[in-house]
Amino acid sequence: MNDPVEQSRRPVTLKEMSAGLIWIQLFRATKLALQPSRLGLAFMVVALIMATGALFDLATRSAPATEQNAVETAVVVASTPGVFSALIDGSTDTLSECAAGVVSLEIGRTTDAMFDALVALSPTTWADQWIAIPVLIVILLSILAIGGGAISRMAAVEIAGDYQMTAPEALGFSLARARHFALSLLAPLIAMGLLFATLSLAGWALFSISWLSPVGGLGYGLMLLGGLMGTVLLAGYFFGAPLLVPSVAVESTDWLDSVQRTYAYILGRPGRIAVYLGVSFVYGLVCYAVVAWVAAASLNLTATLTAFDQRVGAEGAEIVYSAFDLTRSHVIETGGGAHGVAALLAGVWQRLLVWLVGAFVLSYFFCASTIIYLLARRINDLQDIHEIWTPEVIPSTMAPVADSSTGADSGS
Repeated sequence: MNDPVEQSRRPVTLKEMSAGLIWIQLFRATKLALQPSRLGLAFMVVALIMATGALFDLATRSAPATEQNAVETAVVVASTPGVFSALIDGSTDTLSECAAGVVSLEIGRTTDAMFDALVALSPTTWADQWIAIPVLIVILLSILAIGGGAISRMAAVEIAGDYQMTAPEALGFSLARARHFALSLLAPLIAMGLLFATLSLAGWALFSISWLSPVGGLGYGLMLLGGLMGTVLLAGYFFGAPLLVPSVAVESTDWLDSVQRTYAYILGRPGRIAVYLGVSFVYGLVCYAVVAWVAAASLNLTATLTAFDQRVGAEGAEIVYSAFDLTRSHVIETGGGAHGVAALLAGVWQRLLVWLVGAFVLSYFFCASTIIYLLARRINDLQDIHEIWTPEVIPSTMAPVADSSTGADSGS
């Protein structure tokens, strides 16, 4: 029997102090994200996204309409940034600016970066790419949903305390439900796109023709109702998008139930969920700043100790990486030949380290989103965060099933 006096002398741990606080779970996201198997899986997703984006840019890039020979045309096309490259540059710039603003306590810098990102996402800024960008978004969101679904499932299993799920197991789980993972992110966007297109078409048809204008005025109330629905859908997606993939991963449900759950949770407890999202966002930016600083320090230290840029590059060449400028291309001017090959190969290794930082961001996002989903479910449905769907129980219950194989397939 334990001695009460001895127990009273034992120091109280942080875990015991925070046992009754559910929001403290948000800070587990970093530990979950840095788990090697999840980080490796996220790295594979980042590599696949970068390869897919490069191929997309290669297929959709076109040269300006000017008079030039074939060689000049090829050079201009190769040097023209594609849609994917512009999207990645904009996203990384926004992330770096937000992190720099949080670390330096310049809140205005962070809010300005977020506002600029929202403006960049406005359809008016990419009207000339009205086909390429939607196609690219569908491809990227599908990859993110399936890869992120595997990461979310691994995080949910670990939080539930069952066991450490391996990356192949999680990837198999995600691939078996690939359609639902992808549609959980895409279906709300498709619905909003159809609604907005309908409103635009109705406005063009009824207000462009003078004798139909009174009909348009009479039915403008229905248009306002459609605008209200669009606003609710858009706001719900803005705050609820991080919860869609974890919903499928935790419950092994279909995409429609995932969307319904997410919007119900957002509308049910919007304040609490907004706080969870805000805390995870700020904490994630701080963690990103630390990881980016480690990566930049590693790149700079290696370049300094090996004098790589000075020995391989032209006279005066120097590489200096910044924690908030990792994605910038650092091309060393060389005289070609063996030094040119060396610079190319070294650049690949440097880029892989930068991708590893991106893998951490991706892993953290889905781990944090999984925690937020479990907390949102708890405050709405009063369901314990350690309860997740497993093949041995019926989805959404804890009742055992007769055939485990049937249970494994019931969510797909």
